[in-house]
Amino acid sequence: MMKIVHVCETLKGGIESYLTEIIPFQVGLYGADNVHMIVPRGADERRSEFVEAVVWEFRRQGRSFSTMLNLCLAILKIVRTQAPDVIHLHSSFAGAIGRVVLMVSGKETKVIYCPHGWSYLRQGAERTNWLWKKIETMLALACHKIVCISEHEYKAALDAGLPKHKLELIVSGISDVVSDAPRNQAVSTETRPIRLLFVGRLDYQKGVDLLFNALRSAARKDIELTVVGEAVVNSGWWEQVRGACPENAQFIGWQERDALQIFYDLADALVVPSRWEGFGLVAVEALRSGTPVICNVAGALPDIVEHGINGYHLDFENSEKAVAFFSDLKLESLTPLRHAARHRYTSVFKSQAMNEKMLKMYKAAIPREEAVGAPGFKE
Repeated sequence: MMKIVHVCETLKGGIESYLTEIIPFQVGLYGADNVHMIVPRGADERRSEFVEAVVWEFRRQGRSFSTMLNLCLAILKIVRTQAPDVIHLHSSFAGAIGRVVLMVSGKETKVIYCPHGWSYLRQGAERTNWLWKKIETMLALACHKIVCISEHEYKAALDAGLPKHKLELIVSGISDVVSDAPRNQAVSTETRPIRLLFVGRLDYQKGVDLLFNALRSAARKDIELTVVGEAVVNSGWWEQVRGACPENAQFIGWQERDALQIFYDLADALVVPSRWEGFGLVAVEALRSGTPVICNVAGALPDIVEHGINGYHLDFENSEKAVAFFSDLKLESLTPLRHAARHRYTSVFKSQAMNEKMLKMYKAAIPREEAVGAPGFKE
């Protein structure tokens, strides 16, 4: 039997979706009493899929000193009272704090760290990226393994000089909730607007402003854009961007993950204009629905989407090319890609492989006698 603790500085966004796949799998193997989570206090930060795990809360007030202190205390408390076998840290902020406090505490708990996108790859933060790279390199010594959720993230770690033996490539996956019955796969002859969809945080990283600029300049009255999400990091930035939204845009606000399915089903394409992306879970969710993806040529996105097969690669930073793409976009060029989009998901991005690889990594990290007897899992 194994006791696992997941530490999250925040849940909104990709980390929430990631844990939605991991937590139920681990609870099913080891029981609710052996899977714990440290999460920010507040009902809006918790998913229904997590209720079977043991939840520990800390008070979060932005990325402040008090938040750092509260998270440190929560980690120390759970280590002291529960003596977990594995502590899994999610995101750079939790990863830095958790590794430092656990190293100082001298506990024998095995530490797994997943950055969910390297902090030193952020665009617009080149002055501090070198510092984050140094921090990541030094703190690599304070964990047993570093989980890279994409080929892009793995290569970026090697390029930064992180030790190869510490890196574990486990490509993210999601559960299948979509029928393979064919739908919307024939080329449509009807005359109707092209329905584009954006899903994600309305923050600088996600590049929604790049999408707005391209659509506004293309001035296509027959393109409708649905925006699902809200500002998380900088609401002031989003308020400025929202004032420049294109014609025929509607804003839905933040939606629970289960509610997103109808949006993917109705869309002709998901647009992911992110400036950087460690993985790009929304792209995989769209592919699962048989929805083509138009993605920026940034981060791991080109590894997920095959250009001209199940979507398109587009340099959103090149405004001339972006405007030209949307000016020429036709509904009949998107519809034939639906079948290939679904096939891309089923062949590469199902969650079972991700969960089994992660569990194998956990078991390799701890003494053999502590890791035996996991029901339903084969080495």
